[in-house]
Amino acid sequence: MQSTSHAAAVAAGQNDRHIDFQVLRNDEAFWTIRPVSEKAKAAAAAELGLDNRLAQDLGIVVGYIRSNALLHGLRSRGFSILYHGPAGPITL
Repeated sequence: MQSTSHAAAVAAGQNDRHIDFQVLRNDEAFWTIRPVSEKAKAAAAAELGLDNRLAQDLGIVVGYIRSNALLHGLRSRGFSILYHGPAGPITL
């Protein structure tokens, strides 16, 4: 994980690091995982069954265990993830 100030810079677009997926915590039990890069949208359409024609609504809502498994798989394949949580945005 990175420092809060660095994560804030990423969220503000002040960093050149490319973000593939964003993760938002909905509540205690659910997380929304959204592809934001073209590479991530293609992977989400192929692997998660998301319809890439609906770019505005593209995303999947999952529970804690499923989100951890998905994020681990995405990171192991080189995708970058911006997590928006209680401590602020963090790049994974």
